[in-house]
Amino acid sequence: MKARDMMTFRVVTIGEGESVETARDLIVEESIKGLPVLDAEGKLCGIVTQSDLFQIWEMMEQGWLKKDEFINETKVRDVMVKKVVTVQEDATLDEVSKTIVENSVHRVLVMDGENVSGIISTLDLLKILTRSGEIAYKFNE
Repeated sequence: MKARDMMTFRVVTIGEGESVETARDLIVEESIKGLPVLDAEGKLCGIVTQSDLFQIWEMMEQGWLKKDEFINETKVRDVMVKKVVTVQEDATLDEVSKTIVENSVHRVLVMDGENVSGIISTLDLLKILTRSGEIAYKFNE
C-alpha cells in the first residue's frame, strides 16, 4: 500500500500571512488537528497544529502574552513549525509508519513533488492496520 492509497485528499491549508485567530478558527470549524502553511507561491513552508495553538492560548490565559495584541498582530508565520515531516505519494505503509515514529509526529503531509497532495495521521494508520490485520500479526511475532 502506498501513501497515495491511504491519504486524506482534502487538505485544508492556510497562508503564512494569515492571523493566528484565522488558524484557530479553521482548526475548530474544520475539526482538524493540523494546518499546513503555504507561502505566497503556494509552496509548503510550515505547519500549525491544534496543540501549538492550545499552548499559545494557555500562555495568554496565564497572562504571559497580551491576548488582544497577540491575536490581532501575530501571523501564522510567527508561530508555525518550519520543520514539516513529509513523505512522497509513492512511500510505502512501512515508510510512512517509520517516518511518523522516528520524527515523533502525529501526521505527515503527502507530497507530489513539491506540492501537498494529502495528509496521513496516526489515526489513519491505526484504521488501516486494524482492517488489514497487521496489528494482530505484528503482536503475534
